[in-house]
Amino acid sequence: MKGIKKLAVAALACMMMGTAATASACTTLYVGGSLTEEGTPFVARTEDYGSDMNKLWFISEAGAFKAGDQWRGCPEYGEFEWTFRRDSYRFTYFTNDIYNGACPECGEENPTHFSYTEFGTNEMGVSVSATETISGNEQVKAVDPNVQTKVDGKVGIEETDIPTILLAESASAREGVELLAEIYTDYGAYFDSGLFICDQQEVWYVENCSGTQFIAIKLNNDMMFLEPNLSVIGLIDLDDTENVIASSRLIEVAQEAGTFVGDAAENQINYRASYANLGTEESPRVGAPRMTDGLTYLNAQVTLTAEDLYQDNALFTISNVKDNAIVPMYTNITADRKLTKDDVFGFYKLSSVGKPSNQEIEIFQLFADNPVETGTVGWVGVGNMAYNVFVPYYPLLLENVYAGYQVSTATVTKTLTADGAPEGFYTYATNRRTGDTYYVAYPDNWRDSYYFAFEGLGGYILYAEELTGTPVSEEAKQATAETLAALQAEINEGFANLDPAQTTAFGKTMAEKAHQTALTLLDGLMSK
Repeated sequence: MKGIKKLAVAALACMMMGTAATASACTTLYVGGSLTEEGTPFVARTEDYGSDMNKLWFISEAGAFKAGDQWRGCPEYGEFEWTFRRDSYRFTYFTNDIYNGACPECGEENPTHFSYTEFGTNEMGVSVSATETISGNEQVKAVDPNVQTKVDGKVGIEETDIPTILLAESASAREGVELLAEIYTDYGAYFDSGLFICDQQEVWYVENCSGTQFIAIKLNNDMMFLEPNLSVIGLIDLDDTENVIASSRLIEVAQEAGTFVGDAAENQINYRASYANLGTEESPRVGAPRMTDGLTYLNAQVTLTAEDLYQDNALFTISNVKDNAIVPMYTNITADRKLTKDDVFGFYKLSSVGKPSNQEIEIFQLFADNPVETGTVGWVGVGNMAYNVFVPYYPLLLENVYAGYQVSTATVTKTLTADGAPEGFYTYATNRRTGDTYYVAYPDNWRDSYYFAFEGLGGYILYAEELTGTPVSEEAKQATAETLAALQAEINEGFANLDPAQTTAFGKTMAEKAHQTALTLLDGLMSK
């Protein structure tokens, strides 16, 4: 790439520190079916694990894990152990690239564990989207700490293992919630998180801000919520057992910690107020900008500030209590229109949401009245979502996936100057913790990777001025967005008229077209 200017010298060690993977900028959106034009719920979450880190998509065939087989998770996160209770169901899953044969988390050569699985759907129609990093308060952690030390073969389950275990074992969303509840009770959680477990009939959202204490709530079609790394479960009446599954000591532990907010006599707890670490949310990079941007995107009349949200959590939290009575789950979030799938897609292109740290997203659209085979549609995007498209699939009918989703690469090369990196394509990055900036040279086969094609496109548009001295013009940005919007419209129309038996062929065709479109757009921008 011509014209790349050098950076000011900074400490290389500082540059490399703090660039490790993190799930601390994932963003969730749930929209109930009554609030959408198609009458279907959308369960959405982008994984923001880290920039320029390849993500791959696979299918685990039925019986890949046999009853009695032992699962050992990543040693970086305690090496969670699980004995499978049945031959595993067939399921789709995303996982980190195993660069040069080594797990990017623990460094284990030729690992038998997956590296940070995130999304997937199994043959029974159960989907898992895990997970959204949240944080519990210190007082609760003192009473119910995360379980990070293995004792007698047991350590807390980490978010990277949750999709594998639940998708392998669960025949329904509720069964998945009950299994996770059992694991949290018996093993605990390694880290805090929120996640979705759903099928075409039920959508459950789960939060755990400590070790063994958790709450799961069944969502309905008349509500929506955002979750940008902020605990969002508010005042909940635990007697609503049809729609709430919670640990038996949820109130008691908060009382022991001195953080309990609610009415113990009525079996009501404000989970967020009692368990969440609210202080972390004051950081500009944790939650607030994405929450305020998202609320305004959904309703142009809403112009809340971060301070408004801190002062009144009821502006965005989920509850099943009004006037001290149990009511259907609700939030006070409203949209100024019936939302379309394109509205949901557009949410993930907001400047605070769509960015280089996006690795992938699968938006589950659920059709309650369809046969199970077509009850779930997965709208898949991979790489930086700022300039991207979503390709749909019926996961239960998916035979295999487009080859570009499975291209393994070497790691990127990070250097302080362009002269210190190999020949080839460059982008640019900023260390979120230190503020240091550096160049990122892509691996030799990056053009073959669906992930790197869209990561490169979004990254170049964002950093062209740092790379070449000249920013991408607003006209060129608009033209790029319009090209991708036209492709998205073509994808949507094609899928609307699709014979479900053709989901594999259609997905491959559209993914290949999207991949090549991204490369063509990037080449055009770089040639200007």
